[in-house]
Amino acid sequence: MSSEIQALKQNDTWDIVSLPPGKQPIGCKWVYRIKYNSDGTIERYKARLVAKGYTQTEGIDCHDTFAPVAKMVTVRTLLALASIRHWPLYQLDVNNAFLHGDLDEEVYMRFPPGFHTKGENFVCRLKKSLYGLKQASRQWFAKFSSALLDVGFQQSKADYSLFTLVRGSLLTIVLVYVEDLVITDDDEVMIQLLKRFLDTQFRIKDLGTLKYFLGIEVSRSKSGIFLSQRKYALDILSDVGLLGGRPVDTSMEPNIQFSDSSPALKDPELRYCHLLLCIALALCFHQVSSNSNETDRLVLSAFKAGITGDPFGVLNSWNSSIGFCQWYGVTCGRRQRRVTVLDLSSRGLLGSISPHIGNLSFLREIWLQNNSLGQDIPPQVGQLRRLRAFRLDNNSLVGEIPKNISGCIDLVALSLENNKLTGEIPGELTSLLKLQKLDLVANNLTGSVPSSIGNLSSLKFLLLASNNLGGSILQVLGRLTNLQIIAFATNRLAGVIPSSLFNLSSLIVFDAVYNRILGTLHAGVIPSNLGNLHNLAKLQLSYSNLRGTIPSSLGNLTKLFHIDLSGNNFHGQNPSHLSNCWALDMLDLSSNNLSGAIPLQLIGLSSLVIILNLSHNHLTGILPTEFGNLRALTALDISDNLLVGEIPNSLGDCTGLISLRMGGNFFHGSIPQSIRSLGGIEELDLSCNNLSGQIPEFLSIFHFLKLLNLSYNKFDGMLPREGVFSSATDISIIGYDGL
Repeated sequence: MSSEIQALKQNDTWDIVSLPPGKQPIGCKWVYRIKYNSDGTIERYKARLVAKGYTQTEGIDCHDTFAPVAKMVTVRTLLALASIRHWPLYQLDVNNAFLHGDLDEEVYMRFPPGFHTKGENFVCRLKKSLYGLKQASRQWFAKFSSALLDVGFQQSKADYSLFTLVRGSLLTIVLVYVEDLVITDDDEVMIQLLKRFLDTQFRIKDLGTLKYFLGIEVSRSKSGIFLSQRKYALDILSDVGLLGGRPVDTSMEPNIQFSDSSPALKDPELRYCHLLLCIALALCFHQVSSNSNETDRLVLSAFKAGITGDPFGVLNSWNSSIGFCQWYGVTCGRRQRRVTVLDLSSRGLLGSISPHIGNLSFLREIWLQNNSLGQDIPPQVGQLRRLRAFRLDNNSLVGEIPKNISGCIDLVALSLENNKLTGEIPGELTSLLKLQKLDLVANNLTGSVPSSIGNLSSLKFLLLASNNLGGSILQVLGRLTNLQIIAFATNRLAGVIPSSLFNLSSLIVFDAVYNRILGTLHAGVIPSNLGNLHNLAKLQLSYSNLRGTIPSSLGNLTKLFHIDLSGNNFHGQNPSHLSNCWALDMLDLSSNNLSGAIPLQLIGLSSLVIILNLSHNHLTGILPTEFGNLRALTALDISDNLLVGEIPNSLGDCTGLISLRMGGNFFHGSIPQSIRSLGGIEELDLSCNNLSGQIPEFLSIFHFLKLLNLSYNKFDGMLPREGVFSSATDISIIGYDGL
C-alpha cells in the first residue's frame, strides 16, 4: 500500500485541496490481488487504490467513457502472421497504466483508507486518471495512442487497438489490451528502440517473449506456435466444482429444452451469467467439450440457445456470433428494468434517426456517436423532456440543428461534433438552463454566437471550433462563471478579446487560433489581466493577429502546460517570466518578431517540456548548453534565427528527440559526436549554416530517419552517397545542395 501511494505521488496524480462548496467527493478503496505465472506459481502480491467510480455523474465529473480493446480475431491473426513469418513476439506491461491518463473533468476524491491529514476537510483533486474512474480506460488509451501516432504509427480502422509502423521493408506491430502490450517486428533493433521509446513515455515492465496473454499460454517451437488454455479451463472447472468431472463425446443430450423458470437462471449472484462469458472467451480459441453433469449441460445448452438469439428456445446450430452471447450473459437471469440509456455507439449504423424516437420519453441518455448516420436530426427529439445527454459525434448528419431541441429541459450534455450541420446556432438552445457541455466542433455552422448564450449559467464546456462562425467573442461570456473550456479555433471571429473573460477564474482552456482577434481596443496586445486566470492550463492564440509584447502576467499562470502564440506580431525579448510555468510541456512562439538571446530561465522552465518551437524570429547569441537539461524534449525547432556559435554537445542528452531543426542560423564547427545518442531521431535539419568538417558516418544508425538536410554548409571530404545510409531506407529528403 505504501509503495502504491508513493507511485501515485511520483506520478503527480492529485493535489491536496479543500473541498469547494457544492462539490461532492467520490470514495476509494484498496483492492488486493495475487498475480500468477502461466504455471500457476505466484509472481507477486499487489495492492491497488481504486476509485469508486460508480458514484460519478455523467456530464458532471465524467463524459465519454468508451475505450477499445483488442479483438480476439486480431489476436489470432497477429499470432498466425508472426508464426508464418517467424517474427519474435514480445510482451510488455505498463506500470500503473491508468495513472498516465490526463483528466479533463474536475473530480474530487476522499483520502485513501489508512491515510489521512490533520485539520480541515481536505480532499484529493485528481489530475490524472485513477483505476475505478469511469473515464480511466479511455484517458489511458487516448494518451497511449497519441504517443504512438506522434511518432508515425498508423491506427487500424478495423481494430483501433492495433497500431502499425511501416518503414520501407520493415513492419512494426503493436497490439494493446488495456495495459498489456504485444509487439512484433522482423528487426530486433527496431523492437529494442520501440521498447526504449515506450519506457521513456510510460514506465513499462519488459516481460520478455510472449508466454501468457489473456488467459492463453503461448509456446513456440521451430514448427510454429502452440496455444493452450489449460490453466484458464482448470480455473473455470474449479469455480463450478467440476475438477473431477469426466469428458464425454456428446456435449449435451439432444432435444433438451429450458425455460425461464430454470433454477440456474435465478441465481442472485449471476454465477451462471459469469460462466457463460468464461466459456465464450474459451470458444474464441477452442472447441468445447463438457461433462455429463446436469449443471454443465444446462450451462452449455443455455449458452447455445443464447447465442442463436432464442434465450429459452430449442437448441439450434453452432453458426452464430459471440457478440450475442456477451449480450445474453449480461441480461439473463434477472428481470430487466426499463432502459434509460440507448447506447449504440460504434456499431456501424447507417440510414437516419427515426422520427419515432420522440416516443421513447423514458430515455435519459442517447449515445449514437461513431456511426454513419445521415440526413437531418428529427425535430421529435424535442419531445424527450427527460433527456440528459445527447451524443451524435462522428456521423454524417446534415441540415440545421432543430430549434425545438429546447424541449429537452433536463439536457446536460449536447455533443454534435464532426458532422455536416449547417445554418446558425439556434437561439432556443440558450433556454437549456442545465446545459453544461455544448460541443458543435467541426461542422459548417455560420452566423454568430447568439448573445443569449449568457443565460447558460451552468455551462462548463463551450466548444465551437472549426466552423464558419463570424462576429466577435461576446462580452456576455464573462457571466458564465463555471466555464472551464472555450474553443473558438478556426472560425472567422474578429474584434477584440473581451476583458470580461479574464474574470473567469475557473477557465482552464482558451483556444481561439486562426481568427482575426486584435487584443484589447487600447493597446492591441494580450491584456495584462490575463494573469487572473489562475486555473488556465491551455492558452492557444496562434495566427490571431496579436501584437505588442508578451505580458509578464503570464508568469502567474503556474498551471499552464500548453502555450501557443505562434504566427502573431509579438516583439521584444524572449519572455523569461514563463519560467514560473513549472508544468509547461509545450511552448510555441514561432513566427513572431522576438529578439535577443534565449534566456537561461526559459530553458530551465520545466524538465517536462516536450515541444519547444522558437523558429522564425530574430533571436541572437549562442545556444546555451543548458538545453541538455530538457530530457523529455521530443521536438526542438530554432530554425531561421540569428543564432551563432557551435552546436552544444549537451543536445546529445536529449535522447528522446524526434525532430531537431536548426537550419537558417550561423552555427559553425562540426556536428558534435554526442548527436549519435539520438537514436530515435526522425527529422534532422542543419541546413543553411556554416558547419564544416566531414559528414559523420554515425548518421547511418538513425533507423527512423525520414528527413536529413545538410544543404548549404561548408562540409568537406567525400559525400556519403552510397553505403552509409543503406540501413536508413526511409529517408524521404536528403539535402546536399551547395556542398
